[in-house]
Amino acid sequence: EFQDYAWVKPEDLVHYDLNVATRKTLRLKGLL
Repeated sequence: EFQDYAWVKPEDLVHYDLNVATRKTLRLKGLL
């Protein structure tokens, strides 16, 4: 299994295909 990672600006996160758990975590942190 491969993992891909990238440093992105918070405003660019909306352009990524994020799973539900990741979206929830980022929303709780105020990044989405």
